[in-house]
Amino acid sequence: MNPSTVSQLLEEMENWDKDKRFMAASDLMQEVTRSSQSLDLHLQKRVCQAFLKQLEDQSIDVQGNAVKCLAKIVCRFQEQQIGEVLAKLSQLVLDGKPEVRDIYA
Repeated sequence: MNPSTVSQLLEEMENWDKDKRFMAASDLMQEVTRSSQSLDLHLQKRVCQAFLKQLEDQSIDVQGNAVKCLAKIVCRFQEQQIGEVLAKLSQLVLDGKPEVRDIYA
């Protein structure tokens, strides 16, 4: 896995265009799942935070995609990041907007 590619995709996940955010998240998920290498801790934290941020994106499509991507890559995270993902999803299910609550469940 190329760290510069990962960094570029992380930047694109914050783009103003929702389609670019969506595609960058999908591409990053593919990059992580295809790699035989595990992510180093620093990169793992950045990837985890980027997806957690997308869970609160203004676009429902981006939010749903972030949940889908997290489901596929969470097994590559260490315990601390898995705990953060579970805590965030739980918080969004309990306290999130009712109309999009099913996305996180």
